[in-house]
Order: sequence, then C-alpha cells, then structure tokens
Amino acid sequence: LDEARKSFEDFARKYPTHPRRPESLVQLATIDLQVGRLRVIESQLPANESRSAELVEQARKLFVKASTDYDEAQSQIQAALNQMPAFIDPREEREQYK
Repeated sequence: LDEARKSFEDFARKYPTHPRRPESLVQLATIDLQVGRLRVIESQLPANESRSAELVEQARKLFVKASTDYDEAQSQIQAALNQMPAFIDPREEREQYK
C-alpha cells in the first residue's frame, strides 16, 4: 500500500491538470481510509493497549486526509462535468456518438 500511495501522490502532484487526477485522488483517499480503519482495529487489540491512543490518532489523521482528497476529487469532477454540454445533438455532433 505504501508503494501505491506514493505512486498516486506522485501522479497527483506532477500532473495537477490531468483529466485522471481526480481518479488518483480517489484511490489515494481509499488507501488512507483503509489504513485508517486498520489502525482503529489495531488500537482495539489487547497487545496494543499501550499504543492505543497513538494508533487512534494516526487513524484520525488518515481519515482527515482521505476526506480532503475525496473532497478535492469531487470538486474537480464537478468542474469537468460543468464544462460538458447539457445536450449533444446527434445530428450535429455525430463524432461524439462514436
């Protein structure tokens, strides 16, 4: 997961205007969400009783980051959607129907 996270972060940083950037943000957020969930589960294990607060804090930070990335992706997707025409006439825009 660390390698995947790094790849998605690199892509999002290097290509801020790429049409697939929102997808990379969603994938990045999903990784952070899953790792955050894992930290919560780990915090509840008896073996991690002494580190429980630390693990919960790590989870909280991951959840905040995931939320931020999801919000940014949604904003970029909405902006792209707003640029699309509301109606494409198939008689006039045949190329868009192929």
